[in-house]
Amino acid sequence: MARTLGVIGIASLGSFEWIREAGRRPYLVAGYLFSNSILVDEAPALDQGYLKASAWNQHADLADPLAAGKELFRGQCSACHSIGGPLNDIRKRSASFGIMGMESLLTGMGKIYGYMPRFVGTAAERHALASYVASLTPQVEEPVLPRPALDQAIPAFSKETSEYVLLAWCTLGEKCISDCDAQFSLLPPGSTLMAQLVRRGPLPELVSEGVELRYIAPPGHEHPGGQVDFWKYAKSLVGKELPADTSAKGLTPSGVMYPVEGQALFAANGIPALPYRDDGVIDPYPVWTVEARDAASGELLASTQVVLPVSTEIGCKNCHGGTWRRQGAMGIAATTASDILARHDRRHQTSLMAKAQAGEPVLCQSCHPDPLLGAKGDPDLLNLPAALHGFHVHYLADRPGAEPCHACHPTGPTSYSRCARGVHAQRGLTCVSCHGTLEDHALSLLRAEADAGKPKAKRLMEGLRPRAVASVQEIQPRTPWNNEPDCLSCHEDFTRPESTEASAFNAWTPGEEALYRSRTDDAGLHCPACHGPTHAEYPAHNPFASQRDAIQPLQYQGTSAPIGARGNCAVCHTMDMEYEFHHENILANMAN
Repeated sequence: MARTLGVIGIASLGSFEWIREAGRRPYLVAGYLFSNSILVDEAPALDQGYLKASAWNQHADLADPLAAGKELFRGQCSACHSIGGPLNDIRKRSASFGIMGMESLLTGMGKIYGYMPRFVGTAAERHALASYVASLTPQVEEPVLPRPALDQAIPAFSKETSEYVLLAWCTLGEKCISDCDAQFSLLPPGSTLMAQLVRRGPLPELVSEGVELRYIAPPGHEHPGGQVDFWKYAKSLVGKELPADTSAKGLTPSGVMYPVEGQALFAANGIPALPYRDDGVIDPYPVWTVEARDAASGELLASTQVVLPVSTEIGCKNCHGGTWRRQGAMGIAATTASDILARHDRRHQTSLMAKAQAGEPVLCQSCHPDPLLGAKGDPDLLNLPAALHGFHVHYLADRPGAEPCHACHPTGPTSYSRCARGVHAQRGLTCVSCHGTLEDHALSLLRAEADAGKPKAKRLMEGLRPRAVASVQEIQPRTPWNNEPDCLSCHEDFTRPESTEASAFNAWTPGEEALYRSRTDDAGLHCPACHGPTHAEYPAHNPFASQRDAIQPLQYQGTSAPIGARGNCAVCHTMDMEYEFHHENILANMAN
């Protein structure tokens, strides 16, 4: 009996102490002493170099990162975490993290959630600690999948005999989709293709009547439903059962493009393109055929080909564990997606994991508004881009240049599918050149939501500091997908910028009609018709096949440059052009 009472007493006292300690985290003495015995007032000085300033450092330095990391762990983590022991075993809690994920966790500690004290030290020390903790558990080395060699035939065209020029483009330089549909859907399949038909002549004209434009899927991309689970869970994700291989917009891999009212433009919004062939081979750059035919006779007037770039290379695994879903190259694995749901449930008191396990996964935009999908969601919640960037910036802040962008998006020079392939990327411009650093980008989105009266936006803005301008007040608020960087802020009067250091950040288009993909020249031609899509502007370089992003320039003028550039006005004009018809400075600057 005495033994039993003793056990009960110890358990009761231990539970009380654990609850008491947990209740005052991240402090031992609120506002004065962190739980790892670092004085709050001393933290700013230690940020200049913990190892040099700490009186308890056992002679470790950054020349040996793992030794330095071990010392940093002893000084900042061991008060609460053991290595293999019963006290909050760090191995179990960090098993899913690689170095980058661990470093991101350390960056964000104490910023949004105050349970643990923030990391104290330099960026190099933070990296050393992340390296040490990651070394405590085996790291899985993913094999690098070689890119398949892809050929590209160029369609025929004759400046002497062809009567029409057919221009087609995808509205996004690369459409990203999520393929973890059994857990959730962030970006469902559905690419947008646009086209314009030009009747050649001394005064070329855009043709919008009496013709039918069709888009035709390439062989091996006719049955996307066999490669992802989106169609299996469509009713739960988008609210309706969908026929096999049919997108939420009702389009199939091949079909008829519809005329856009008031414009000499044809569109197909929602083509279910995937980066996987029907046989499972990864192919992020499938090539669709577009045909223009006489509506009455069916006679073929013009034909061209165009890439529908699509990728599932979304780097959630870098911080949420797991590996790539497909062949070590792309896709969100079930392990990764489940960790995302579990964390969302824990932080926001949702039941997303239980719904997924019951076969009822959700579309993120069912709660979060998103102009990209036209989703109204819950108007009291942050729109999806503001929520995602506004939260994750706290974990990816203070990193150089576009490094945080590359962590999530396939934008980096070493990414597998490589979104940024156009002339801007070729000349060394990065995401930061137009969108600003992640801090700047997130603040522009959050400011608009804060102005709309959403308190969560103000909460996420706390502690964020812009890097492109001096103060948050100088950041211009914007709505995602409608207010984007304005090309003419760098290309003043359609001229070439004097330096690649020029920035379009904070100069947003006033609305959707002024976006690059929506804007037209004086003749009614859309900018991408001649210059190529965003992020793949001519001349673009494709890592899978060098000519794949430049099919139309090569078809019509034999050179990978904007349509009509380098003296190639004869693509459409059957007489020499001596005046600037489409926009000012066109004859002087369309060279690239």
